[in-house]
Amino acid sequence: MLESIAWLNECGIIDLIGIIVSPIISIIILWLTLKHDKKQFRIQIQKQEKEHRENIEKTEQQHKQLLKQQQEENRIAAMPYFVMDKKIDTYFENETLYFTISFTNEGNGTAIELTGKYIAGMSKDYLCPMCETISAIYGCGCPFDYEKNVANPKGTCRFDMYQKRNAENQRDINIDEVTFSILFKDMYLNLYEQQFMFIFEQSAEDRSIRIMRVSVGTPTLIETAKEN
Repeated sequence: MLESIAWLNECGIIDLIGIIVSPIISIIILWLTLKHDKKQFRIQIQKQEKEHRENIEKTEQQHKQLLKQQQEENRIAAMPYFVMDKKIDTYFENETLYFTISFTNEGNGTAIELTGKYIAGMSKDYLCPMCETISAIYGCGCPFDYEKNVANPKGTCRFDMYQKRNAENQRDINIDEVTFSILFKDMYLNLYEQQFMFIFEQSAEDRSIRIMRVSVGTPTLIETAKEN
């Protein structure tokens, strides 16, 4: 065996094999290195693309949040807010008791398209019920405040509410708690509902009406404006 190796070495065959094999090994090493580097490069590109997409999504989300926050701030700044006058005038017409309800817009924004919130399915002959209690139904003529359905800041509006008592309660003392709501939009066309309540008592002696309590709720956003 040693003699054979020695013979090959004397003939230069081993050197020849080294000359042939060495470049092949170098080429294989180079190919493996390039393959590894290519794989690492592809992984790095994919990582960068993922980070880029995540950054874009994060930026878009932040922009949407800022835009939503700005829109909400603008909405609140432009939100109308109605205060009901504690002095409610009353009168009788054809034995029906009427209340003249007055409001003042104490908000910063203009209210448009004012209307009453009516009890569904009970409207008849342009008399729209807005509230039903144990002893009576309360409503107004339709449409609500027809002549003035826009209220600027510090502006006022009013409507007359009627009382329709149940026949079986006609002889009872006329005292009740009336809770009703109005609907309106701001200048961005967001729709709000605001609730009001008053308690009254009618004197059995002279039929005069005494308003005992008035309360005002906070406007509630019930529908946002549709985006174009």
